[in-house]
Amino acid sequence: MRKHILLSAVVSLILSSNALAAPFAYIGSYWDGTISVIDTATNTVTATIPTGPYPYGVAVNPSGTRVYVTKDYYGQLSVIDTATNTVASTIPLPYTNPLFVAVNHAGTRVYVSDFLNSAISVIDTATNTVIAEVRPGEHPFGLVVNPAGTKLYAANNASGTVSVIDTASNTVVNTITVGGSPNDVIMSPDGSRLYVSDGCGCPYAVHVIDTATDSPLAGIEAGTLSPLSMAINPTGTRIYLTNFSGETLSVIDTATNALIAAIPVGVNPDSVAMNPGGTLLYVVNSGSDTVSVIDAATNTVTGTIPVGRYPHAFGNFVGPATISPTDTTPPTVTVSASPNVLWPPNNKMVDVKIDGSATDDQSGIAS
Repeated sequence: MRKHILLSAVVSLILSSNALAAPFAYIGSYWDGTISVIDTATNTVTATIPTGPYPYGVAVNPSGTRVYVTKDYYGQLSVIDTATNTVASTIPLPYTNPLFVAVNHAGTRVYVSDFLNSAISVIDTATNTVIAEVRPGEHPFGLVVNPAGTKLYAANNASGTVSVIDTASNTVVNTITVGGSPNDVIMSPDGSRLYVSDGCGCPYAVHVIDTATDSPLAGIEAGTLSPLSMAINPTGTRIYLTNFSGETLSVIDTATNALIAAIPVGVNPDSVAMNPGGTLLYVVNSGSDTVSVIDAATNTVTGTIPVGRYPHAFGNFVGPATISPTDTTPPTVTVSASPNVLWPPNNKMVDVKIDGSATDDQSGIAS
């Protein structure tokens, strides 16, 4: 029993060499041609990455290793390595007005909407090449992939529709008419609901879509001006909507589809994202060159972070929380034990060798 406790302590020591690292937010500065990297643990800018002119849309892959940034007018997609905070690759795109970018949940595909040319480029992340092109409705903007990775939804700003795209064939399989000027699309965590922001708010600020049938369910009158970007909390109970002309962030209860708060932020808020824990919101204020930090529990602004000139970060610009080593040198552990030490979790009798490997005491086969 004493040896069992000793081995458990060694295992605990190994695990304690890893720590939960706070996620980072990546904010493009349109006029500066840079990305500001914000450490969400301290809410300070810790790095500035040159990308070249006109960074606009931003999306972080699920593992947090890559950030994809569209470059307006240049027809390019910058790929940032988050370990080094450098541009690792620049992908040429077919058209010159790429704005929105989205990554699927597997991290294998990136989708970029070209607003003026009414096209969506499909990029293979293994090769960083465009492998397909989709023609949705007129002037696609916001994009979102369902959790299963089988459907891509595109908000078509000029045609008042949402295109449903089959990701296996990269073809439009359905068109949902919502009216108005759709800007952004977000998905509920369980994938059952799609929310579409309406830029003109006529008559609804947000349209609710049933993804089982890809048909409209309801409209939300949030009393907002110029609804633009959206975020949803991890439980799916709150939607957050930027009001570009109203200089507020609307908070909507998804159970009642009602506005429950309007939080004053900076000038021309155009992008919003939430940290993975659902505790903080980050609102990019393009007119005041700042990012507002909001406590989701109290719906109050707790900080304002200066960034570059005319910031944009349309998309999921806050990365995931990651487990990372606090010490980059792996710990060296030497274990010495006599035979018949109880080794969890399979309760086999084992011999533990000096190099840390184990053999089954009964069979002699490495476990």
